[in-house]
Amino acid sequence: MTGYPTFFPTVDRIVELHASAIDRYGGIRDGHVDRGCIEGSLGAALNAALYSSPSDEPDPYQCAVHIFCTLNKKQCFTDGTKRTAWMSFCECLLAVGLKIEESQEAVIDFCLGHAKGDGLQIDSASAWLAPRLRAA
Repeated sequence: MTGYPTFFPTVDRIVELHASAIDRYGGIRDGHVDRGCIEGSLGAALNAALYSSPSDEPDPYQCAVHIFCTLNKKQCFTDGTKRTAWMSFCECLLAVGLKIEESQEAVIDFCLGHAKGDGLQIDSASAWLAPRLRAA
């Protein structure tokens, strides 16, 4: 496999999602955006998803979970990190016809709790997300 799968958001798209999150929910508008950190997060997510896949192709759901977990843990943005991680996760799922069905309050609690935990917490994040996965 060369490059990112078509369902992966690009660095530019993640930067756009971040700007949208700040515009919609508030935050530091002119804060730092580390494009290298975003690229590294995408690379780490793809690598991890490939290693956990039984085939040569990464599973879109696992990629989305890894994207969420890596972006949510790294500080690629001055503000809006958790919102951007969630929006990137959702966009990755939507690209393959999936979505998460849950209340906004529960999603906020999940994102905050994940950010506070130690390590990437891929398994616990996936365990929370998987039962809420639906066709879009």
